[in-house]
Amino acid sequence: MVSISLFLYNVFIKLYGWGIYIASFQNKKAALWIKGRRDLFSKIENDFKSISPATERIWMHCASLGEFEQGRTVLEGLRIQKPKAIIVLTFFSPSGYEIQKNYPHSDFIYYLPLDSKKNASRFINLIKPTIILFVKYEFWYHYFIKAGKSEARFILIAGIFRKSQAFFKWYGALYRRILASLSHIFVQDEQSLSLLKSIGFLNVTIAGDTRIDRVIDIVSHASELTDIEFFLNNQKAIVGGSLYDIENEMLFKAWEEKLLPGKIIIAPHNVDNENINKIMTTWGSLAIRFSELSLLQSPNKKVLVIDRIGILSRIYSYAALVIIGGGFGKGIHNILEPAVYGVPVLFGPNYHKFREANEMVETGAVFSFNDESGFRKLIKKLSNPEFAHSAGNKAKHYIESNSGGTRKILEWLHAG
Repeated sequence: MVSISLFLYNVFIKLYGWGIYIASFQNKKAALWIKGRRDLFSKIENDFKSISPATERIWMHCASLGEFEQGRTVLEGLRIQKPKAIIVLTFFSPSGYEIQKNYPHSDFIYYLPLDSKKNASRFINLIKPTIILFVKYEFWYHYFIKAGKSEARFILIAGIFRKSQAFFKWYGALYRRILASLSHIFVQDEQSLSLLKSIGFLNVTIAGDTRIDRVIDIVSHASELTDIEFFLNNQKAIVGGSLYDIENEMLFKAWEEKLLPGKIIIAPHNVDNENINKIMTTWGSLAIRFSELSLLQSPNKKVLVIDRIGILSRIYSYAALVIIGGGFGKGIHNILEPAVYGVPVLFGPNYHKFREANEMVETGAVFSFNDESGFRKLIKKLSNPEFAHSAGNKAKHYIESNSGGTRKILEWLHAG
């Protein structure tokens, strides 16, 4: 059964690679995927030829940007613990690599070559890692088997497991072999721990969601945004984070019904000029772009539209209430970033695959709405200062009580 599964796996990987290649002629993301892997082994060989074999090497792999944020605090902790080590960071997706290709805490950043026995062996033999960290969902058979046979300490961090996954099925021997390659598995919740124990894996520790440590770290190092403070003029704002058209329209209609008396900051998911222009058209003379704030003589505008990336996590510190986008699409965006500031958070109905959202909804720390009517009801409910304050405190308590996962992982690595 394992040999058949492996044969099918290898066929799938080859077809996947060919599919990306064909798509690259018309798809920009696929083209970046292909281009980023071109002559990659020659580049790695050149990068490592002058590095002493005695130098400690740490390799962390992430599928994309979200996984990077979950592994980031661990990688930065290892940089502090082991300042002389070489750190290698790899991504599978262009959406992770292209944004973080200049990440300063890593010595080398690459795309991960497509999973094959030859590629995995060549990649690991060139890097010769002493510590290997895979984040959350990436389970590449040949890389795992090769890593497991190496002398490296090989761990999975921020893992989440569900009963529906192949690891827990009668046909899952190949996938259980993948897990058996790991030195240790750090999971986010009790369910994942129980599932792994049910199939005989005892080298498992609950470390929670390391993104929580990341948002706490962001707060501790956050700087003021003087332009935002000028716009707000000592007020708090209703902040829309990573909004799509549907949430922006709901905000506008709520303002028309006089449900939003204060100032509004809108940070759209897409900050290209076309989308920004669409939002500016909706709000008309009420709005100003962030890039034009320096032209404002007095803080007399109602709405601020953020037309740059990289500052949203700091903007949340000025919020009285936050609406998070994505809940009417594939899934909500990061709710931990506003929750750390102790403000109530609202989002659409597609949140159930996010553990933190489910847990905070149950405690009344955050709230979900299914439609425009539900959104208006929540806005009215949260206009009660005592109710809003209570929800914000619950959100902050969730963050504080679930922190510390990074420390657990670093302590385990240090003990070895």
